[in-house]
Amino acid sequence: MSILNITYQDFLNPLIFIPTNKLTEADLQVFIDEWENEYLEEMLGCDLFALFAADLVAGVPQTQIYIDIYEKFCYDESICGLKNKSEGMVKMIQKFVYWKYMRESKVKATNTGYVVNENEVSRIADFSESRLYEIYNQAIKSYLAVQIYICEKLSDYPTYNGAIKEKTSWL
Repeated sequence: MSILNITYQDFLNPLIFIPTNKLTEADLQVFIDEWENEYLEEMLGCDLFALFAADLVAGVPQTQIYIDIYEKFCYDESICGLKNKSEGMVKMIQKFVYWKYMRESKVKATNTGYVVNENEVSRIADFSESRLYEIYNQAIKSYLAVQIYICEKLSDYPTYNGAIKEKTSWL
């Protein structure tokens, strides 16, 4: 069960569309449930993630310090006029799941072994032709924004021990 109440239906959005059918909806939900926790644990560290998860009611935090990192935010940094902006945890996790699922969906495990889906008329797009890296980097921007926010208010988040991630490209 997704702790942020993210479901396969969230991926009907044209910006992060994942094609599903009655047979694949359950598989996508299992994928969401597994990777949501993984990304949140990496971002917050195990201890802060456990505190954050324990504070959730129906997928929404109740305590202000967790609401502050859960919701979207944008504020100007005092250094060099930079801004720190997060789309919010739900959109961030949706984009990470989209990235991971779409990268891995080309190869499927079947009863006869691993197979690659092919179409008769179209061709598989190169990663450079897809929006996968753009979407991943948008998620990373929010991921890092939350970590910067936490580091600026470390006295509120003493158990923080997140892992840094970097933007990437197809090159």
